[in-house]
Amino acid sequence: MSDDKPTEQIRRPVVINKASTGGTPLESCFFLRIAEIDGQLFYNFYNGDGETLATGVSDNVPFPFLLDGIAWTITDLKIHHHPEIDRIKAKGNWTNTVVDTAEAGTFAAESGGGVVPEAYSASA
Repeated sequence: MSDDKPTEQIRRPVVINKASTGGTPLESCFFLRIAEIDGQLFYNFYNGDGETLATGVSDNVPFPFLLDGIAWTITDLKIHHHPEIDRIKAKGNWTNTVVDTAEAGTFAAESGGGVVPEAYSASA
């Protein structure tokens, strides 16, 4: 990390802005980078109110969490920086245990674009 790049740039929230049918509760949840260890990036995952749902999340490692009384699991997570547009993007798959029918789908997330959870300042 360079001294001329503020930490704020690295800790931009990566907000879920699209989810397939059934995944609407995930929209406005966000990832926030917490550490880099041996080249591996780690994130915490928050709901739109800034409450921690999961900690120590990293690429390709499934993680469970509870959201609004429903058990969810995110799999196939990919988070990466796109220098040409100066944005961090993420995508992955989700499943949940909705009563009577288990659902599954995909999501996409992105930093910037004016989409910042209100709770971000409290979490940061």
